[in-house]
Amino acid sequence: MNICPKCKSDSLEKGYSMGLRVLVCLLLAIVVPFGILFCWIPFVFPYKYHCDVCGSDVDRDDVVQMDWREREELIKEHQQFEEKIAPFLGKWIEGDDGKIFKVAKGKGLLLLVEPFSEDEQETYRIVNYHDRGGEPTIAVSPKVGKKYLHVTDVVGSFANGDPMETALTTIGRDLITEEEFDLIKDSESDFYEVMKEQGKVEQDINIEMVTESDDEKVEW
Repeated sequence: MNICPKCKSDSLEKGYSMGLRVLVCLLLAIVVPFGILFCWIPFVFPYKYHCDVCGSDVDRDDVVQMDWREREELIKEHQQFEEKIAPFLGKWIEGDDGKIFKVAKGKGLLLLVEPFSEDEQETYRIVNYHDRGGEPTIAVSPKVGKKYLHVTDVVGSFANGDPMETALTTIGRDLITEEEFDLIKDSESDFYEVMKEQGKVEQDINIEMVTESDDEKVEW
């Protein structure tokens, strides 16, 4: 089984780039004298793998190979990791800088959602949790696959006479409720303050942003 070395996910897709390789082959055959003798060259270059979870492009030689026993151990580690996050799941938390985030799970991935406006939100991949020194800390990475990035999208069509409006995407509906989204869209109110006043912000917690090099050391 192929495993991403960055995030320990098995959601790897082989990047064939077959169209580009065929194009180069045709150019060699047509443009280069005796190029037909070298048409095989584009097909010997190693393929890359793309990770749908963290969005990384990984060289074939860097892909981690696991047998079923190692895979079972990895699943067990991930389950233990999710148990640490479970008390916060579905709740809003306040970071040490006063911003609030929602701990959510979408398409099997634990995410932290930071709303800025109805058109702009940021999703972070939760990579670790610890409470060393009695201070609970959630470590997150900004590296997230494309299907987890867009919480909202513009829907409607001027051509059909439909009004254009911002709505939650499929992944967005997994992460934020319609009620919460209505509050975010309400330009008359401060979302942060409203959530705090309604007692929906559970507790203060440290949010630690990991660097790209640290992201390779995911600890469950």
